[in-house]
Amino acid sequence: TNSWIAKLAGSKDTNFRVLKRRVSDSEVVAAGLVAGALVEAARIFLLHPLDTIKTRLQAYQRPKPPTEEELEQQRQDRIETLSRKIKTVDEQLRPARRKVRVSPRRMSTGFGTPRRTMRGVKVLQKIALQERLDETKESELKNKPSMIPPEVFTKPWDGLNIALLTSAPQGAVYWAVRDVVKRNLLQAAP
Repeated sequence: TNSWIAKLAGSKDTNFRVLKRRVSDSEVVAAGLVAGALVEAARIFLLHPLDTIKTRLQAYQRPKPPTEEELEQQRQDRIETLSRKIKTVDEQLRPARRKVRVSPRRMSTGFGTPRRTMRGVKVLQKIALQERLDETKESELKNKPSMIPPEVFTKPWDGLNIALLTSAPQGAVYWAVRDVVKRNLLQAAP
C-alpha cells in the first residue's frame, strides 16, 4: 500500500514511520491565532468590497415608476404640443391675400423671393414636426429601466479597516480555541 509513496519519494524502502512530534498547547494556540487572523484578513480583503456594493444596492431607493395614467398624460401632452406647432406652421404657410409681383430680373437670378424661401423652410419644419408627431402616436411610451447611480460602485473599500479590526482578532481567537479544544478532546477520547 505504501509502494506509491516510495515511488514518489524515490526510495526503495517501503517501510515508512510516521514521526509524532510533541507540540505544546501554546504552539497550537500560536499557530491557530496566526492562521485564523490570516484567513479572516484574506476573507475581508476579498469579500468586503462585494459586501459593500451589495449593501448599497439594497439601500438604494429606486424611483417610483410612472403609473399608466401618468404615461398616457405625458403622451397626450406631447401630441398636443406637436399639434400646436404644426398648426402654427400651417398658419404661417397660408398664402397672403395680396399677390406679390415678381420682376423678371429677380426670377432670373435663380433664387426665389425671400417669401418663397421662407415658405420652403416652413414646409420643411412642418414635415419634421409631422414625422415627430407620427412617431409619438405610433410608439408606446415604455418604462425606462431605472439606472443604478454610479455612486453605488465608488470606493467599495470604505470601512475595510474597521472590518479588519473586528474580524481578524475574532477569527484568530476562534481558530486558536477550536484547535486546542479539538486536540484535547481527541487526546481524552478512548
